Amino acid sequence: MNLPLLTINKTQKVTAPSFLNFIYTQQKSNIKTKPVAKLVDELFEKFTDEQLTNYYNENLENEFPEFRYVMDEYRDGLLLFDLMEKEIWNRAKSDTTGLMNFHKANIEKYQWKKRYDVDILSSTDKLIIEKAQKFLKKGKSLEYIKEKLNNDGKVNVMVKSGLYEEDHDILSQYSNAAVGVTSVVNKDKYYFVVNVKRIDEAGPKEFADCKGKVISDYQQFLENNWVDELKKEFQININKEVFSKVKLQLTK
Repeated sequence: MNLPLLTINKTQKVTAPSFLNFIYTQQKSNIKTKPVAKLVDELFEKFTDEQLTNYYNENLENEFPEFRYVMDEYRDGLLLFDLMEKEIWNRAKSDTTGLMNFHKANIEKYQWKKRYDVDILSSTDKLIIEKAQKFLKKGKSLEYIKEKLNNDGKVNVMVKSGLYEEDHDILSQYSNAAVGVTSVVNKDKYYFVVNVKRIDEAGPKEFADCKGKVISDYQQFLENNWVDELKKEFQININKEVFSKVKLQLTK
């Protein structure tokens, strides 16, 4: 019973118990073929087809070299992903001490430009923005200005407030702006006036202000070090002749 019942491609041997188990699984399929000998022949043919299909699926890489290359590339990609996740990505996220030290050691990369705490008012109508400028100089609130200038359901003036660096949007139009209300400037069919409430001079960013960028840079730092270590551990030989042929194919 343990001798091969059938052999596929001279390598895959299937024994009789496998066929008997297959027959057992078919008993509830309401097969009505008679006599039993004919039923066995019918089931054996079905069993053989199933075994061939399984063998084919399990040996796709041997039957089709191109498929094997794709699978090898896929496996290598998963392996590289796991290694990168373990050695770099997860480490960069969880190594708080390393991140803080990296931030301090590279503080020149994480600097604020001069920043302005401002209210930026804009309109397509120059007369409207000039009225807004007058209100600002009189110390009127933004709510007051919008109530006076946005009427009949029409938005004549728009307001954006925040702390922005000196080259942000319309602020680049003002050189060395001082605290107070600026002049009216025009850009892209819009008129602007800015109320500068505070000026923060250029200086280093706190870690919390640039955490995302620090993590990204630290990941790159870890990756570069890791690759350098791999180069020391493993020798790389390049077949320049093949490489030249590859480059030639790519440039055609």
